[in-house]
Amino acid sequence: MAPRYQSNVYHLPHRPAASSSPSTDGLSQTSPAAQLSGTKRSRSGRPIASTPSPSPIRRNGIPRHRCKDSFSSTGTVATPSTSSDSDSDWSASSEEEYILPPTHEFQAVRPDLQLFSYTCAHKWKAQANYGPPPEDRLPPRKRARTTGRQPRSACIKQDEDPNDSQLVVISHHDGYFHLACPFYVFNRTKYRRCLLQHDLQSIEAVIDHLCSHHMEPPCCAMCFRVFDKARDRDEHMSKRTCEFRDPVEIDGLDLYQKEKLSGRDRVHLGEKKRWYRIWKTVFPGTAPPHSPYLDRGIGLEMSMVRDYWTTNGRDCVWQYLTKRGLLRHHRQDEGRALAALGKLALLDLLTRSLKEHDV
Repeated sequence: MAPRYQSNVYHLPHRPAASSSPSTDGLSQTSPAAQLSGTKRSRSGRPIASTPSPSPIRRNGIPRHRCKDSFSSTGTVATPSTSSDSDSDWSASSEEEYILPPTHEFQAVRPDLQLFSYTCAHKWKAQANYGPPPEDRLPPRKRARTTGRQPRSACIKQDEDPNDSQLVVISHHDGYFHLACPFYVFNRTKYRRCLLQHDLQSIEAVIDHLCSHHMEPPCCAMCFRVFDKARDRDEHMSKRTCEFRDPVEIDGLDLYQKEKLSGRDRVHLGEKKRWYRIWKTVFPGTAPPHSPYLDRGIGLEMSMVRDYWTTNGRDCVWQYLTKRGLLRHHRQDEGRALAALGKLALLDLLTRSLKEHDV
């Protein structure tokens, strides 16, 4: 049975009460466009533990399996992943996600929309205050989104004198560092797509990401030929026509490591300690990084872009299209097209940020 798209809420209001420009001063603001929320996805649970495979082969201190028994993930995410990595309002809840057709008129505005959104995001980043998250912070889904026009970096009541020597100003952050993918930290060039396509804001998201995108591919235990699917590997091995070869290094986690990721996680240890335990499981014997967070350089910039878009992305797209007269409420599937354009606009914005960092 085809999915019932009409049950999801993606439509812009026909008569917005007032327009508002996307925030460029580090402040969150509620607008008509901000009411366009789809059904949020639930946070992913931990992966199910599998039966451990034979003892791993270690090369350069990193465990590698001779072959993989069952689990594999070879798909490439086309747009930034937010379904399990973070709580994003651009997420669609339909079983079949709407894809903006190449001939849709929204496709033609993407270059200009990218420039418009980049300018807004750049102004916001220039004054945003970021820092490490508190150890007792709530999971992404339960974090409250702040609204209002007062900066969070220094909140003082109107009846208080900021020059009072007895007054203690408590500094707040406009955002917190996002968690890093261990594979990206280990090899930033090889695994840079993790930075572009995935946003990790909880330890559960890190574990889910590793088990979904960094598992070893199926390979023959004799010749170590790599296959896309386990059944192709099994068919190859059943023929017994290949020759035995020395083991080769294969990137990715084996089933033994996957089981440890699921079984050894302890919530009470706090976010940082939990991440470092993951590092020891994925790269045993390898010196850990200075931080589990994307707290500098392009990693921090990409995280800030994502946070800006989560709060201001709808307003940004809504204002751009309104000024150019491209919103037609009678158009079929307009709400779904807007949601798809929002995801593409974020991908374009992240891609530009990544390319400029490489220059």
